[in-house]
Amino acid sequence: MAKDFTDRKIKNATEEHQYIYQKEVNPSHYTDGDIECIDALQSMLTEEQFIGFLRGNAFKYQWRCEKKGSPKNDLEKAQWFLNKLMEVIHD
Repeated sequence: MAKDFTDRKIKNATEEHQYIYQKEVNPSHYTDGDIECIDALQSMLTEEQFIGFLRGNAFKYQWRCEKKGSPKNDLEKAQWFLNKLMEVIHD
């Protein structure tokens, strides 16, 4: 990873999505092992269930964003789940 994402302007949504994922959604305790938690969930759930999981998490982080220490952090987490949802949903 780059020296510090916070010290430079994020160039595109993919890079921003990856930064949010690593910093906020997927800290090291979610990757302890051979498979990431999100990948295990996607593997064990049906597509419909996984979409519901993603929608629910996006909603949860938006709902409580002003009730915790950093609204921006929760909104970044919500955005990550929405981006993942857009990857999963088929037109």
